[in-house]
Amino acid sequence: DSFDAFTWRGTVQYQFTPELMAYIGYSEGFGAGGISVPNLPQYPDIPTQIPYEPETLENVEIGVRADWLSGRLRTNLTLFDGSYDDIQVTNYLFTRCYESTACDGPLTQIPNLHLTNAAKADVRGVELESVFYPGDDWTVNLNVGYLDTEYTEVGAAADAIRPGAPFAQAPEWTVAASLQ
Repeated sequence: DSFDAFTWRGTVQYQFTPELMAYIGYSEGFGAGGISVPNLPQYPDIPTQIPYEPETLENVEIGVRADWLSGRLRTNLTLFDGSYDDIQVTNYLFTRCYESTACDGPLTQIPNLHLTNAAKADVRGVELESVFYPGDDWTVNLNVGYLDTEYTEVGAAADAIRPGAPFAQAPEWTVAASLQ
């Protein structure tokens, strides 16, 4: 299989003053599909290759970039709202066992995973990035992010996720600070 897509990004920005700029943009993203190879010959009902489709993302972003205190403080504030279609997620494998002693019923989950496509998901959030130069030899960075993710439809991933569930490994809040 091969996967390709034409995606684009468009942004309009306005420079209010030399220190203040704002923008709004739209972008599309694409993640290629592929094939999961479980390699479980002891289970004849598990396919040797499990294909998954590409995922796409449409995203709208609004941002403000500003310099303060004669250029000693820079802040970047970004709000975004995105919508995934066919988002790729990790799903469980199940077997009907066929006389295996490891089975405990007509359909048993096995400890192997594969990629599949969930139907849809939304992601939205806000990020604040800031850099402060208190003196010639010092830099202070502070970044704060808020992320709200949600699967809105789950399709083939119904065994692994449910509608309304947040993304795995996508923290709601992130904070990073540094002093150099």
